[in-house]
Amino acid sequence: SGVDCSIMKFKPISLSSPKGYGMSPNLTTWGGRAFFDEKTKLYHLYVTAITNGCPLRRFGRNSRIDHAVSNRITGPYVFADVAINTESHNPAPIQMKDGTYAIFHIFGGSGSPTGHFNCTQDDNENQFGVSSNQVSIVERREKEKSVS
Repeated sequence: SGVDCSIMKFKPISLSSPKGYGMSPNLTTWGGRAFFDEKTKLYHLYVTAITNGCPLRRFGRNSRIDHAVSNRITGPYVFADVAINTESHNPAPIQMKDGTYAIFHIFGGSGSPTGHFNCTQDDNENQFGVSSNQVSIVERREKEKSVS
């Protein structure tokens, strides 16, 4: 509001319980996009997640794209499956007319589902990664996890 829209008026929100994805148990996540699927009547989220309890500095080898679902756009979201294996991140999914999802992402997803590093042990090794743009087609899953 204001003469030049420089004053923001926020409505109160409730943070009484964790929402979203990766908050309980704690999981390092970022990015992603949620959209509603008329067929499943669920919101689908594709988000980058770091595996094996690793910190953000291990994203190159331990980040993967998780698929999670919820009954509400605000969550909470429940893990459904690994959409793209590790060595992939920054998903930008779009829903295609034929029911498949195209997910644009960085890195190729050529790692394992669990990643290279196990960060529950000593993690002193340096690592570097090189980015490349990719797109993966993910088929619609007929059998979605139920969400309560």
